[in-house]
Amino acid sequence: SVKFGIFDGAEPILSALGEPVNGTFESESCAYQGKDYFYYYDGFELMVNDIDGTLRITGITLSDDTVQTPQGLKIGMALDTALSLMDGTPVQNGQVYRFVSGTAALMLRDAGDGTLAAISYTAA
Repeated sequence: SVKFGIFDGAEPILSALGEPVNGTFESESCAYQGKDYFYYYDGFELMVNDIDGTLRITGITLSDDTVQTPQGLKIGMALDTALSLMDGTPVQNGQVYRFVSGTAALMLRDAGDGTLAAISYTAA
């Protein structure tokens, strides 16, 4: 029931979500200065980075069908249904469909059989 998006302040979100069920991980960042911090919850993971002194959510990846996006997208649903729920036209690169809205990009990956295999949000 906690709602959040790309570049939202991470600290209140992490506090509301509680301890990550499946642990945490950190590594040197390729895209941002400092480290990438990963928080693993049931059904999704968050990537967090320090941006100008504030921890911000920079990536959201759904890992199973127990969670959904605000548009109603879930892993395993029919790709045609998922695309019909989205506004705009995606940029397609192979089996990946990318939608950009403001500072966020939503990427949908086709499993190759017409179903969604992966859903992730990143900075655009």
